[in-house]
Formats: sequence, structure tokens, C-alpha cells
Amino acid sequence: MRLPGAPVTTVLAMVFVVAVLLTTPFTEQFDTAWKAGVPFLLVLCVVYYLVRRSRARADG
Repeated sequence: MRLPGAPVTTVLAMVFVVAVLLTTPFTEQFDTAWKAGVPFLLVLCVVYYLVRRSRARADG
């Protein structure tokens, strides 16, 4: 069962998120978001990679 407007609302949500991400660097209020968010995202990516790699070794 799909939600009403499923393909259109998904695309609109993605466009909104991209618009927010593109305009964030141009506002002073969100300067901290970039300073803290980018390193945090990098840490999350490294942790994800390490966990996934360790699970792959355990499985096979």
C-alpha cells in the first residue's frame, strides 16, 4: 500500500532537503551546523564502514 502522492511527495521532499543544504552555508545562524555537522558526518561514515566490515568478516 502506498501513501497518497507517493512518487511526487518523495521527490518534493528531496528537493526541499537539497534546497536547505544549499542555502545553509549562506546564513550566519547555521555556521555552527557546518562546523559540527561535517566532522560528525565523517565520523558516522567511518564507524559505519568499520561496523559493516567487521560484520562481513563474521558472516563469511
